[in-house]
Amino acid sequence: AYGSDAERLNYAFRLVYGRRPGPEELGDAREFLTAVRATLGSTSGGALGDTAGDTAEGTTAGVSLGGAAAPESKKNREAWASLMRVLLSSSEFFTLD
Repeated sequence: AYGSDAERLNYAFRLVYGRRPGPEELGDAREFLTAVRATLGSTSGGALGDTAGDTAEGTTAGVSLGGAAAPESKKNREAWASLMRVLLSSSEFFTLD
């Protein structure tokens, strides 16, 4: 198990892309995780399954918690699952140079 987001991000990038994330990628991934966790913690507005407020960067692939705030462990798991879906759907994962 990896203790910090940075360690987990390095591991995820090595698994998916066979390399470490660059500084910009690391920052983007951290921002994504923070945004997803915040969205999962929000009790106002729609749930993550609602697509009206989704942006290209904030889409969480249809995760819905019914508008209720999630426990920290669930928020963390859902945030990481969302990030992994993003990494696995990238063109870098599907193409070879």
